[in-house]
Formats: sequence, C-alpha cells, structure tokens
Amino acid sequence: MITPRQQHSRDYFELILMNQISTCVALVGLIMLLASSGYSQSSEANPKHFKTDTLSFDYPSEWTLSDASVDELQYLIMTSADKTAQMAVVTQRDPGISCASELRSKNVTKAFVDQLASQIHAKVPLQTSLVPIKVGANEIQATQFHGERDGKPVTAFVIGVIINKWFVNLVLVKPVGDDASLTAWSLVRSSLYVAEPVLTAPSKIVHNGGVLNGKAIKLAQPPYPQDARYRRAGGIVVIDVEIDEMGNVTLACVRSGHPLLRDVSLDAARQSKFSPTKIDGQPIRVIGVIQYNFVSQ
Repeated sequence: MITPRQQHSRDYFELILMNQISTCVALVGLIMLLASSGYSQSSEANPKHFKTDTLSFDYPSEWTLSDASVDELQYLIMTSADKTAQMAVVTQRDPGISCASELRSKNVTKAFVDQLASQIHAKVPLQTSLVPIKVGANEIQATQFHGERDGKPVTAFVIGVIINKWFVNLVLVKPVGDDASLTAWSLVRSSLYVAEPVLTAPSKIVHNGGVLNGKAIKLAQPPYPQDARYRRAGGIVVIDVEIDEMGNVTLACVRSGHPLLRDVSLDAARQSKFSPTKIDGQPIRVIGVIQYNFVSQ
C-alpha cells in the first residue's frame, strides 16, 4: 500500500512539470489569439538555427522563435509568418530512475494534449488518433486531434519521446490543409539534436547507489504468493528505488523478475526504510536497487 507521503513524493515531479507546461501552453494560446487570416509560407531554404549546450534544431527562416522557458523546462515556440501555425520544442531532464521514465514521459505528453485540446476548443470527449512520424531517424507515434481557432478548423500534433535522458515534446498546431507547416515541422524534427545532460557538482541525486539491501534500517520482506508457490515461481526480483534525504522510498519500479513475484516485491520495497546518505555532511537522495530472492518450493 502506498502511503500519502509516498504518493505525494512520486507525484511531485509530474506536478511541477504540469504547472510549467500549463504556463507555457497558456503562452502558446496568447500567440494563437494574435493569429490573422492569410496564407502560411514555409521553406527549407536558408533555415535559421537554434542552439544551446544541450539542444539544437533548424527552423524556416520566415518563422519567428520566442523563448517561453520556465525554471528547468526549456520551451521554444515558433510561429509562422502569418501567425496561423505554431510549433514548439520542449525539453525537461528526467532526474529519476530509468524504469519510471516511460510513465513520466506519457504523463507529460498527456498534459500537452489536454492543454492544447482546451486551447483549440476540441470536442469533448477528445477524439485522438496515432500517426507515425519520424524524429531524426526514429519513427514515433504522434497524437493527432482537431479543433478550431477563430472559427476555422485546425489540427494539432503532439509527440513525446525520451532522448538522452531528456523528456522531449514536439508540438504543431496548424490550419487544416496547411501542408507548408508540415514541411516546416519536418525540418525541425529531422535536425533535432539533444545532448546528454551535464550534471553539476554536487549532484542532488547519487546514481551509483548499487544494491541497497545492506543499508536498510527496515527491509520489508514480501510474502510468497500462493499462486507463485503453486507454479514453483522463483528467482531474483530487482526493484529500482529512489531514496529521499530522510531514507524513505519515494519511488520504486520493477526492473526484472518473475511476473508472479513482482507486485509483492514492489509493495515490500515501498515499505522499506534506509539510513540517510550524506555527502559533505549534507543529506542527499540516492538511486539504487533492492533485490529479493525467492526460492521455489
């Protein structure tokens, strides 16, 4: 059973992201309100180039770029010359354990979809479809949905992907039938580069905690499920965990192990308690693993 404290800690990262996303998407909405009728132009000739230490991409020369970044969320918005189409590139470093990254990325992408659906007055309940779109050399499933702006139909695309330990979201909102904006978005996607994050010292998270069983003040032991016993399921279950400054398990997910033994091991890991880890006298968070060995009987 997950305690309210544990649930709060697990949700904190996603909550911060959702608040930042809400702020940034609201800025996109303000840009949309400035849209006027006209035609949309885009060209790959002489593209502009955006670059930071961790992010770079090309975009059409006639599009304008604005920076709506907040805190640790990098948010770049590009607007077509006639202001009828918008693109966005968003990056946020994933600070947590790897096996939880996919779920976090899906939650962040869903937030983009929900916010944009509201901005373009999409029908409720929202009807979406998945469209295969390339990001670099990789094919990704983009979420597509429809709405309207100034009484005119628009189409939105949202992509969520993890690149080099960054959550990356790519967004396009364009008038229906505007193929030029698709070409512009293709330019951004094909040129996108996201570098490995550089950790500053001292890091708030220790990534090399290793096996943490021996550091537990209380290592909760999972029961041997009756079904697993009947099927003679056994072996080692490995649980990735994040330990906060107080020694509490704030995040846990299964890395490997028999399917019948995973849930009980996950529950036990969440109930365990560890000695706080300190660097230079300062308590820090630790990432490591807990291992449970089940002997089939």
